[in-house]
Amino acid sequence: MNTVAVVGGGYAGVACAIHLARAAAERLRIVLIEPSAEPGRGLAHASPHPDHRLNGQPNVHSLYPEAPLHFEQWMSESGTLARDPAALTPAGAIYARRADFGRYANEQFRACMAANPSGSTVEHWRARVTAIDAASRSLTLDDGRRLPVTAAMLALGWNACSLPRELSAFADDPRCIADPWQHERVAAIDRDASVLIVGTGLTSLDLIASLSAQSHRGPVIALSRKGQQPPVQTSERSPIRSVWDTLLAPDQPFVQRYGLPPTLRQALRCWHAERERLRALGQPELLAFDAVRDSVRLFWPLWSSADKRRFARHLKSRYDLIRYRSPPQTRAIVDRMLASGQLRIVAGRLAESRRAGHRMPVRYIPREEHGARDRAGAPDPSGPAGAFLEVDALINCTGPQPRPSRSDNPLWRSLIADGLARDHPSGLGIDVDGGSRIIDRAGQPVDWLFATGPITLGQFGEISAVPQITFRVLAWTAEFAGRIPSLAKDSPNR
Repeated sequence: MNTVAVVGGGYAGVACAIHLARAAAERLRIVLIEPSAEPGRGLAHASPHPDHRLNGQPNVHSLYPEAPLHFEQWMSESGTLARDPAALTPAGAIYARRADFGRYANEQFRACMAANPSGSTVEHWRARVTAIDAASRSLTLDDGRRLPVTAAMLALGWNACSLPRELSAFADDPRCIADPWQHERVAAIDRDASVLIVGTGLTSLDLIASLSAQSHRGPVIALSRKGQQPPVQTSERSPIRSVWDTLLAPDQPFVQRYGLPPTLRQALRCWHAERERLRALGQPELLAFDAVRDSVRLFWPLWSSADKRRFARHLKSRYDLIRYRSPPQTRAIVDRMLASGQLRIVAGRLAESRRAGHRMPVRYIPREEHGARDRAGAPDPSGPAGAFLEVDALINCTGPQPRPSRSDNPLWRSLIADGLARDHPSGLGIDVDGGSRIIDRAGQPVDWLFATGPITLGQFGEISAVPQITFRVLAWTAEFAGRIPSLAKDSPNR
């Protein structure tokens, strides 16, 4: 049998393995390489915390678009929903625990290993890939094994979170948690400690919920440039197929009204026009953002690399803040802490940090001050102006490192050093073509080496959430299944 390796066992990885086994016209040997004992969880869905919830309803979290109620039915039949009554809002919406979705994905993968439509062999190797050899088309694993393949799909998710350079003074300080998903370290924070959370997006709200659940008594400060929280998701039950119908539709209403905006500037104009249209109709303005989000895959490829870099530098943080909304349950926890005065949200730009005895002083430029300095033509935040926050602990929630070349992952470093891969010109993830083939240093696609998931954001514009990942996985498996004979013919392993 032809061997296809899937490297990475988060949601994107197990979705690739499952849908490839469903789509294949011949029996394959599919090897999922993932060090965790339970594929399907990944970083996003491995959190054991009961207050860390999906920010979308079950209909958008089904592994199978043709059965949008599959995850919800699994929750009911497995007793998961009965064990988590807080998942259900009074208006009927369900926001499941992330850990439960990870368990669902793992069970679906295990079922695929036991039996699948193509009769393929699906294996799980508990290891990490450290290098890929193009000449022999083989993967080297950290346990010494070597796996010859017909093709390989890299579904590695985002890189680890990176500490902002302004906080570099605390890089080796045990009180500084650079990766917010180090649950044991978060749980070990003294309950009376003052805590600074850098970032006010969805991850920071999860961390605030974590502190609340462990009866934290000390003050908590969340700092971001604009001091804005994500919008809250609806408490109403969403239409069963709405997201899938929108994703799979050949025409988007937004594009029908405004065409395909060829530049970032034009896309912003269209977004504002849609907001005005909805405002005149008395409808929520967030629907304008949703219309843009659902159409991004169609017009993002038209933009120049310069426009994509501008988006990454100036607008991505704002886009993500609106894109990744808070479950109502999480927002309720945050609102309670705000109302009590224990939590304070501060708007400002990080300036510097320094070691000073038992405290962790962080200087920032308040938003009103750096706005005035920018307008005056003096945006440099390194001067004496600003304000200080002195805290006992710090949690970094500024997001993952988007450039594979700067990643701590030895596989990305190896691929880039060997010329088999390169950063996307936008700075958002790895460079791939429209068929998910990785682009090498010379700008040529590697026919047998693919990537999917959030790490391909630079090519596809929208591929960080479950529905968009599933959409791309289905597109890849449909095309890849037909290319297996030619890939096998050219493989040195035949």
